[in-house]
Formats: sequence, C-alpha cells, structure tokens
Amino acid sequence: MNCGTIRAVDVPRIRFASTARGKVAFQALGGSKTSFVLVPPLAQHVEMMWEQPVFWRPIQRLASAFHFVQYDKLGTGLSDPSNGAHTLDERLDELRAVLDAAGVER
Repeated sequence: MNCGTIRAVDVPRIRFASTARGKVAFQALGGSKTSFVLVPPLAQHVEMMWEQPVFWRPIQRLASAFHFVQYDKLGTGLSDPSNGAHTLDERLDELRAVLDAAGVER
C-alpha cells in the first residue's frame, strides 16, 4: 500500500438554484430519504471540495447515510457574484432555493 497515492473521486454534478439575487451553486448526493444540508459558515467552493481527500472523504461518508447537500453562498465559489453584506432573510432565501432545487422536503 502506497500512502502517498491519491485516488480519483467522482465529482457530483454541480447544479444551480435560482433566487431573486442570482444563481446558487450546489451539489446533492446520496440516496437516503433523510437529508443533511451543509450550510457554509464563510466562503466555500463546492467544486474545490473534491480536490483534497481531507474534504471529500467526510462528504462521501455523510452521503453514504444521508441525502447530502452542500452549496456556495451568493458571492462565493461558483455562485453568482454579489455586492455588499447580506441580511439573514436573504441568506435564508438562498437556503430555501437550494432545498427546493435539491428536493429536500424536510
């Protein structure tokens, strides 16, 4: 076993949820009826999460037990650019759009 070898990983399709302020990039994977949604604390980049095993291994573990959803907030990652600070209501609108687009009902 070569501990320096990094195996290739299948990157889930990046999708986009529409909001009044722009499109939000997200990924959904895993087949469970129970959802786990990762709300990014600061900046995140869903595509780059698959470049390092330290990030994708936990995602794969979560997706083995849950319908796992992660997204880039507006102004970060692959989501549309955004100006200025955002209100809590605006951030909740982003989350709602992602939940709807990913088929998360509860």
